[in-house]
Amino acid sequence: MTWKTLSKKIVTKNNFFTLTEERCLKHNGEIAEQYFTVEKPDSVVIIPFTEDKKVILIKQYRHPIRSTKYEVPAGYVEKKDKSLIASAKRELGEETGYETTKMIKLGKAFALSGFITSTTHFFLALNCKKKTNQHLDKDEEIEVKTDTFKNTLARVKKLDIMDLGSAHGILLAKEYLDNHKIV
Repeated sequence: MTWKTLSKKIVTKNNFFTLTEERCLKHNGEIAEQYFTVEKPDSVVIIPFTEDKKVILIKQYRHPIRSTKYEVPAGYVEKKDKSLIASAKRELGEETGYETTKMIKLGKAFALSGFITSTTHFFLALNCKKKTNQHLDKDEEIEVKTDTFKNTLARVKKLDIMDLGSAHGILLAKEYLDNHKIV
């Protein structure tokens, strides 16, 4: 059930995304006159644990939702990164100042496949140690907190962690950790 793109134009393009408008022939023969797609780079989400098995969380204000919530470190895959693991390690260091000796790929997912093109890649980071200060982007203000995994799971349930990538990553980490008896 694929669609055929009949025409495509860029509505806007910047450093963060490209918004395109397409006219498509649907599988059933009907025409979708205006189909909008946001093209974004892939991203990484990291569920990091300290050596004493605490989860490293970040707390930050998110202007689009006008709210401050807990999340796990995450960010875009950059062209300069040699691999997805390199992206995950870079983002972990930039947002928290922590480094890891063990990074495990947990899986991948689409954030909003109805209109965003990117894939989100999930990683578990073990044995993290504080090595440097944060290296935040110009518009980032991030507090770093540590908590037990039990409390982190409770934060998802009570909606203190509402970011979809963070919540999904935490649940992937739970499944991995339950199967491998690490934490």
